[in-house]
Amino acid sequence: YLDFERTGDVQWLTLPIAIIDDWYDFHVTRHQISKFAWMDMMVGLRAMKLAFILSAHHARLITLRNDQLNSYKILVDLHLEFLLDIENVAYSNHTFIDMHGLAALGSVVDNKRKIKIDNFLDKVIPTLISSQFNKQGVHLENSPGYQGFGIGCLKRLKSSGWFDAYGIDDIMCRANEVNEYFRMPDGRCAPIGDTDGKQMTNESLCCFNATNQLIDASGYVIFRDDGKGLCAEASYLFFMAAFNSRFHKQCDDLSCVWFEGEDILCDAGK
Repeated sequence: YLDFERTGDVQWLTLPIAIIDDWYDFHVTRHQISKFAWMDMMVGLRAMKLAFILSAHHARLITLRNDQLNSYKILVDLHLEFLLDIENVAYSNHTFIDMHGLAALGSVVDNKRKIKIDNFLDKVIPTLISSQFNKQGVHLENSPGYQGFGIGCLKRLKSSGWFDAYGIDDIMCRANEVNEYFRMPDGRCAPIGDTDGKQMTNESLCCFNATNQLIDASGYVIFRDDGKGLCAEASYLFFMAAFNSRFHKQCDDLSCVWFEGEDILCDAGK
């Protein structure tokens, strides 16, 4: 998809179109079953790709056969049936992907269905954002690594231009500020919940600037000091006392991480 946008060469879409055609043959023509086919996030990702191919056809950048257009119409209907069912809205980070895919399909359907999609987004998006980020910008799935994932979802929503009415800029700004506090001196993300933390970077410079700074935000208490810019002299103490949901949380209530030039306490429960 990216290479097609970059070059305009339709050959880059040969494989994606073949995959869509094969998916249609497997699931619709032959009525085969896959337990992952209609899981949230998977549906949103496919919806985005389907909308991309159809929009390229509508813009006369590619030409789809009549049989493909007929099968893609059926695929659009199937995906809208799932995405417009409130029972399928999990209000998790996966839902960002699903709503993005739904908005993408809104760009290639008739006006009547577009209005229905817009009304559904108006109902879901504010609740989704408040379920994922609190007013301080803290992601509410009990795992610092998902702070960055949630920010990435917001960035993609913003870049599409379809979600400008939902105050994404403001929450993304606050979320980015919080994300800085979740970084240990060597650049790793605090390993709480499902966040493993990356290996030591062997970087001698501390990744943040702070002197005896204490932050208290939504169940997290963080003390950090950059050791005058040197990782070997830096301090970082992270306490977690939050339970917002079971998403991405481990049995790690009241966990702590302590870094003092190197890891002192480093196993937070996972």
